[in-house]
Amino acid sequence: MGSDFLSAPWAKRSPSLRKAVEELDRLEGDESKLELYEAKLDEVRVMATMLETAYDLGFRQGVEDGQAQKSGIRRPDAATRAMARRMLAKGDSVDDVARVTKLSVETIESL
Repeated sequence: MGSDFLSAPWAKRSPSLRKAVEELDRLEGDESKLELYEAKLDEVRVMATMLETAYDLGFRQGVEDGQAQKSGIRRPDAATRAMARRMLAKGDSVDDVARVTKLSVETIESL
């Protein structure tokens, strides 16, 4: 049952997931233990999906940042964007925010 789940490329990087699936295979004969274990395995699968999604997002973000650096475009960090939002909320002009944060007017307007 679980061995097909382990064939996913990201599953191979997770020793705890591999151990969980192996334990599931061992418990397949005991229905009561199996139900409990499947509930736990569902939690592990949700966590694995969350980790896979975070990994993919981080990878794409890194590629974008690398491309931006290569082309000389500075990608604003979260703190700079947050500061720009606070300045705008306080009533500062877009030009003032651009001058202080070094963000482009287009970037500020997209916030």
